[in-house]
Amino acid sequence: MAANLRRMVVLSPSGTITPGGSHDYRQAGNRAFFAETATRWVRMWADWPTLMPNASGFDPALIGALDAQIALARRDGLRIMLTLYRFATWANGTAAMTPDQLAATMPDRKATAASPDTSAKALNMRYPADVSPTSAWGDFVDRIASRYSRGNPARPSLDATIDVLELGNEPNLQWWPQQGPSADPANAYAAGPVVFHDVLTRMFATAKTIVARYGGEPMLGGPAMADSTAATNSRLRTGYDTTSDLLLPALSAAGFAAGPRFVWTHHNYTDVTYDQGAGTTAPDQAKVSRTTNFAADMRRRLIAAGWAGWPAGDPADPWILLTEGGVTIQNIRSATRWNIADPAAQRAKQAELVQRSWDRMASTPDGAGIAVTSNYLWYTDPNFDSGLCETVETGGGAKRPAYATWGALPSFA
Repeated sequence: MAANLRRMVVLSPSGTITPGGSHDYRQAGNRAFFAETATRWVRMWADWPTLMPNASGFDPALIGALDAQIALARRDGLRIMLTLYRFATWANGTAAMTPDQLAATMPDRKATAASPDTSAKALNMRYPADVSPTSAWGDFVDRIASRYSRGNPARPSLDATIDVLELGNEPNLQWWPQQGPSADPANAYAAGPVVFHDVLTRMFATAKTIVARYGGEPMLGGPAMADSTAATNSRLRTGYDTTSDLLLPALSAAGFAAGPRFVWTHHNYTDVTYDQGAGTTAPDQAKVSRTTNFAADMRRRLIAAGWAGWPAGDPADPWILLTEGGVTIQNIRSATRWNIADPAAQRAKQAELVQRSWDRMASTPDGAGIAVTSNYLWYTDPNFDSGLCETVETGGGAKRPAYATWGALPSFA
């Protein structure tokens, strides 16, 4: 079981991309939500293409808005995680591509040749080839780390400091390319070897080199993996199990040592949605095994690989931060999942699953080494409906039953 399991709410990237809206920490009651529910951690976003529209530096207004949100959250006593998000197209090579070159990227970006181009992964999800300390990506990491590091007395805002800098978001789902060229000369969309773990290996090393300049502040985190499994591997996604089985040995081979200032991060939507683990109540358990909790499985993999990270650099006892999670109303409504049609009953089930996930992490062996659990959003996103409140625009921001459930859980910093 987890000791002193902390709770974190994740604000939407739009709080950085378009500040002033309902996902801006300063707006729409967000501060009150953290206080009322005694939620002690917040996750915000450093969106590279938004904050740095070109190589010359930050957009003053947008970085100023992020500074202000971080500083206010710090003054409110919160612990702060900042997640690096997306890649500037001027830095990842896509802005300079010709139409033919862009067309050639489609096997890495959409499911089949017949899939519409509108379904393709965005150009700002292509990771750069060069992520060394002297690269554009390294420069962005240095700008963010130095700006919000307690170890930099020259930082622009003394109040604006962060606790954890997370190096990406769901690279095994969102980034491309996941795989190298197809092994089938007749079908560019067929499987090739998984390759993206190589850039993660180099990113981890680069970030650690950069943050060492500021006394190891802030602490680093990653890889923030989506929790799909090898059963759904494709050119567009890679299971957390496949990824960790490749990434952890690659890190060891590269001589990377995490140490007590680098924490493994993971997402657990599937665990929450299906109540995964011993005693599961999953509606499809007769067809699909749901007795393995993926967060617990990820920690077992870390121990087996000798990951010696936060908090003590002890390979026998690595801890994990679950930096996104929750259950969407779409999954509760789905006929192939919970199949609940009534809106009130859907929201009651959301609250039940949030409580069951907490109980599993806090009170059973599945929670061993889990230090933080998260819910994605206060105000929900209609396209990914996991929030603890309705949208401001269509639901008036009304608190859902899951909000009361979340607020009644124990609070630790």
